[in-house]
Amino acid sequence: MTRNSVEKFVDIVGEVLAFLTLALMLLLFINGSFNFIPGNVTKVLAYIREIAIIAVVGLSAMELAIKGRFVLMVIFLVLLTGVIIFIWFPGAVPF
Repeated sequence: MTRNSVEKFVDIVGEVLAFLTLALMLLLFINGSFNFIPGNVTKVLAYIREIAIIAVVGLSAMELAIKGRFVLMVIFLVLLTGVIIFIWFPGAVPF
């Protein structure tokens, strides 16, 4: 794959994942007002939301890497690594 095709692929996957993440966030916000999803399902969806946000940020770091912005990519990846490490600590995720 050429650089342009990889960049387009990462861009499309990032856009789709960002759209789905926003849709999930809206569903959870609406559920917060009307409470139509059972509590256990809400916890699972909230955890999926957190992972989806991490994935969108990771794809943004990949886009920066492809475009050659090394310093920004390193900053993104350091922050992302911290988030990924702390997400596994009990009580770190706020739900």
